[in-house]
Amino acid sequence: MFSDELKGDSLLHKYKAIVNDVEYEFEHPEVTASEILIKAGKEPIECYSVYQKLEGCDFELVSNGDRIDLRQLGIERFQVLIMSLKQLIASI
Repeated sequence: MFSDELKGDSLLHKYKAIVNDVEYEFEHPEVTASEILIKAGKEPIECYSVYQKLEGCDFELVSNGDRIDLRQLGIERFQVLIMSLKQLIASI
């Protein structure tokens, strides 16, 4: 019974992330860069890069298949940038 209560609670919980200064909610505690791009309306996803804000002024590139845990303390922050022509050609 206890595990069912936990499952029910996790279904009600929304996980938040800030993308380009706009807050979005996700149903699942782990999301991919692709899911972030789709939620933020950045399609086609192949034309954008997602960077996760770290401490200080650091950013880290997040690959489309990487999973990001939104259960961490605080709200995760991301910047989405359109890829340059050079980056687009290199990804083909």
